[in-house]
Amino acid sequence: MKLKEIYELIDRFAPFELTDMYRKDTGFVDNSGIIIGTDADITNVVFALDLTEKAIEYAQWVKAGLIVTHHPAIFTGIKSIDGVLLKAAASGIGVISCHINFDAAEKGVDYFFAKGIANPDDKDIEILHPLLTGTGYGRRYPVELSLDELAQNIEREFNTKVHVYGDKTAYIKNCASFCGAGLDTDSFKHEADVYISADLRHHVLVEAIKQNKKVIAMTHFSSENYGLKLICKHFSNIYRLKNKLDFYFFDDDRFI
Repeated sequence: MKLKEIYELIDRFAPFELTDMYRKDTGFVDNSGIIIGTDADITNVVFALDLTEKAIEYAQWVKAGLIVTHHPAIFTGIKSIDGVLLKAAASGIGVISCHINFDAAEKGVDYFFAKGIANPDDKDIEILHPLLTGTGYGRRYPVELSLDELAQNIEREFNTKVHVYGDKTAYIKNCASFCGAGLDTDSFKHEADVYISADLRHHVLVEAIKQNKKVIAMTHFSSENYGLKLICKHFSNIYRLKNKLDFYFFDDDRFI
C-alpha cells in the first residue's frame, strides 16, 4: 500500500479532525499527520511511541517502510533536518504521527488506559472532554477497591511503578484518568475519588493535596505505551490479511 492509503486507514480509526478540535478547545500545541512522506510501496509498518534511533533500527530490521508514532516526530517549527528525522528519511522510511487523535479515539490510548486501570464496562465510562460522538479525552468510571489495591493492580497490569498520594486504605468508588501528562488543576472540577495520570507537575500535586484529592502518578511511557500496543494489535487483526500489511510494535523498554 501507499503511505497515503495507510494514512486514510488511520484517519478512519482515529480521525485527525480530533486533533484540530482538541487544539481549538484547549490551545494545546500538536503536530499529528504525515511527518515524512514516501512514494514507496509499504508492506510492513512499525508502531512506536517515539521516533528514536532504536525505533528506526527496528524498522530497518523488519524492513518496514513506515513508522507510526504516537508522539509527534516534529512537535514545533524546525530550522534544519538532522538526527532521527534524517536517518528515517535517508532509509526511505515514512513517518506518520498520531498524537491527540490516537489519545481521543473511541478505542484509543486514553480509552485503553482506563480499561487497563479498572476494566470498566464501556457503558460505565464517561468521557470528560468529549469531541466527536464517542471520542474525547479523560475518562471517569467506577472502581471498587482500596487505593492501595488499585495502585498494586496498576503496577501489575502496566509493568511499572507508581507514586500514590493520599490515604492508601481509602475505599475508591470511582476514578478519573488522563493518559500522558493530562492531569491539571482544572481536572479536579470532575469529581472522583482518585485521579490517575503521568508527569505530575508540582503545582498540580500541591492543589490536589490542598483539596484533599487522592492521586496516582505513573510514568508517561507506561500510561501510553499500553494503549498504543493494543491499537497496533487492532490494525494487525483488521488489515494484515485484508490489505496484506504486516504490523510490528517497537516496545522501548528503556522507559519502563
